[in-house]
Amino acid sequence: MKTKGFNLLSWAALSLVLVLLDQYTKLLAVAHLKGKTPFVILDGVFELLYSENRGAAFGMMQGKQGFFFLIGAVVLAAAIYVMWRISAVALTFQSCKGKSKCRDGAACGIPDFASAPS
Repeated sequence: MKTKGFNLLSWAALSLVLVLLDQYTKLLAVAHLKGKTPFVILDGVFELLYSENRGAAFGMMQGKQGFFFLIGAVVLAAAIYVMWRISAVALTFQSCKGKSKCRDGAACGIPDFASAPS
């Protein structure tokens, strides 16, 4: 039987890998898409386009990085609590996004790079 400590360590390691992967893709977007025309994957269906979102969905709450940091920290704390209470790998993916948002909330411009052309 696996211990809670092992489960938390596994969760933390997988979460770290996912957060690093998220940050790596954002670095790639800045390096290869910023200031350039969209990279078309499927013409008229899907393209990679660099844009910066300084808020939440659709640019809401721009300039509220402290709020996003706080929300990310709450999501992370809740995930750790739930992970301590139950063992579920699926929580890793949800908490990873919370950590990523927490990190992104501390930054000024958050790169977004997937787009569906209109």
